[in-house]
Amino acid sequence: MRNGALRVAVVGCGNISGPYGETLGAYPAIEIAGATDVDRALSAEFVERFGGIDYSSLDELLGD
Repeated sequence: MRNGALRVAVVGCGNISGPYGETLGAYPAIEIAGATDVDRALSAEFVERFGGIDYSSLDELLGD
């Protein structure tokens, strides 16, 4: 974690998640912590593109 960064995770990696990732990634004070989706391929694609952890479930994401 970057010092003082706001950590953000995406829940649901459908069509709008790409623009969210691009927008969030443009701000140095925001760290993309990861993502989760019921379709694991979508969350894997998101974190490959924007970084973070591909969480297997919402519970795992919230636990982190």
